[in-house]
Amino acid sequence: MKADEFGPGSLLEIDGMTAVVESIAVRGGSVAVTVREEESGELHEISLADAIRLVRLFARVATPRVSEPGDVLDDLPDHARSTALDRAKHVRQIIFGDPDDSDRRYSKVSTTEPQRLEAKAAELRGVRGYSRANLYRFVAAFKSGGVRALAPYQPEGPTGADPRRGLGEATLDVVHRELMGLARHGSTINVQARITRIRRALSSDGIDDPMLTPGRLEAVVRAISKDLRLGSTAKTRRQLLARAARGNRRAAPAFPGERVEVDSTWMNTLVTCPQTGREFRPWICVAVDIATRLTTVRVTPGTPSGRDIRLLLFDVMAPLVLPDHPRPHLPILGVPQSVSVPGFEIGTLVTDNGAEYANRGIVDLCARVGISIELGRTKRGMDKPHVESANRILDIMQQDLPGYVGRSAEHRGSAVNPELSLAALQEICREWAATVYAHRPHSGLPTLTSPGKYYTPMQAYEVAIRRGGRIDVSPHPDDIFGFLESRECAISSDGVHLAGFRYFGDCLRDAVNERITPTSRLGNRRRFYLDTYDRSRIFFRDDDGRWHTLFAIHTTGEAIPAFSDVLAKDLATHLGGLHGRRVRGDVAVAFSEFIDDCATRHPIKWSKDRHRVADALPDPIGSTGSAGIPALPELQPPPEDLALFGHWTDLDDEDDTEDWS
Repeated sequence: MKADEFGPGSLLEIDGMTAVVESIAVRGGSVAVTVREEESGELHEISLADAIRLVRLFARVATPRVSEPGDVLDDLPDHARSTALDRAKHVRQIIFGDPDDSDRRYSKVSTTEPQRLEAKAAELRGVRGYSRANLYRFVAAFKSGGVRALAPYQPEGPTGADPRRGLGEATLDVVHRELMGLARHGSTINVQARITRIRRALSSDGIDDPMLTPGRLEAVVRAISKDLRLGSTAKTRRQLLARAARGNRRAAPAFPGERVEVDSTWMNTLVTCPQTGREFRPWICVAVDIATRLTTVRVTPGTPSGRDIRLLLFDVMAPLVLPDHPRPHLPILGVPQSVSVPGFEIGTLVTDNGAEYANRGIVDLCARVGISIELGRTKRGMDKPHVESANRILDIMQQDLPGYVGRSAEHRGSAVNPELSLAALQEICREWAATVYAHRPHSGLPTLTSPGKYYTPMQAYEVAIRRGGRIDVSPHPDDIFGFLESRECAISSDGVHLAGFRYFGDCLRDAVNERITPTSRLGNRRRFYLDTYDRSRIFFRDDDGRWHTLFAIHTTGEAIPAFSDVLAKDLATHLGGLHGRRVRGDVAVAFSEFIDDCATRHPIKWSKDRHRVADALPDPIGSTGSAGIPALPELQPPPEDLALFGHWTDLDDEDDTEDWS
């Protein structure tokens, strides 16, 4: 067993004492590892993950350095590597002699180095490249630079070649972690101070990379500092930040969530409505994190609205844990059975100028959570190329689904029958993005240390976190209600009147009477949040961080069944005829009559309403700890007597000053 391999008998260090792995057992649904201290014989039980980490750390520290910088040939082309090894074989015979003393011409005992060199020159006489002069030069080069010095001349490459190629992953992780820490705190220390800090970190981690020469370390530090916009002075940092905001000079994102592109497109798969049998093509909203290429999707029954984009942003920020069930494709991709997709903060949101993005709701949300918005140019897909590429990949994925109609009319079949429902398509797309796409190598995520190899999005996320991309995101499940449309309303004795309906609930009475907690006082006005996909409910958050639900109530005191904004106006008109009637059950009967009439006369509208209600948010959990992010004040209309455009006022002859009002 190698030193860094894990198993019974592997060595590790616990509290300064050397220990050995005794056994590995499954206990209580988790894997436990029993280790024994070599000196005292005392037994300890640790988790499997900790045991593997300690074994690898012990092997990395305890194993002596096996190669010198001159012996590393991995980054050389094949012909240069083979030439260097062939020359090294002859040079070693000249310098060290024949190790077996089988050839008396190169005996270590009876011959000297000059004699062995003459014998080697006679042996290789007539062989191209092995003249006596070249042999003298090879010996001198080998003594000063090792095997690598014997390789044919290799140009340094084009100007601007990446100095990180060929370095070890652990080495780059330490360099990135130290420089990201400096960038996060706005440090202005100079390059030499950064190099000193990195050397100290490499030494403390026990990393001795033979390829990391002093000159190369400085080149790596300068390259990464430029990407992270690290400057030696505050003025330099401002200049780098200004340059980074200009098109092609923008540095690639280094942190997960630093830059997220969002787009929506029409799906190329037909689905069917279970209620009406209507066939239609849904829309899909896609968000792509540029640093890791992790993708989040949300399928909508119609053209996405601002509500769908806001909930998509919450999906990006909140970790996703998929249901635990067998997935046959995961062992092939090399990932565990249980899958979770991480969440992260969003720095910059890149969108186009569609109405679902350029609206007050999105601006309000981004202002509350600290997201900057960058609008792409009209009909310029290259302003958000990563999400456009994801749209193409989603089209390729849909080709394996029943009901695929092609990306245009000329690619469409003559008879395509839908078999999936909207909920099934949403589950397929979410599962594919989380378990398939996230674990396939991505051509946009090349490894800087090994040319020709690529990270998967999940590996890129792991590398970013390992290199210092700190993620402080642990949203409360009820925080999603803060992403909905909100309005500030007055609280009256009969409840809350909002958008043509009256809302009431026991929680409102309890909060008014201070039965929840003495600190949960509502006051005369409060901000209420409504989901346009289910207008039968509104939500509010008390001062203790609990979210509560109010239900739409008719004048008869009965709750109105779930409905969306598609039918809100028509339903309010229909129920208006019940104001003079006070018979229990009238609302249920009237609603049943209304939906029967709507399903018969307006099946498309009824289908859209049912799909929206099915996709509405569930009731809040109601526990404390949710974030209370204040909403922006609503825009007030300008006074009627205020001129909306500036004008020049009449000036007196004595006063020649300009007045702009």
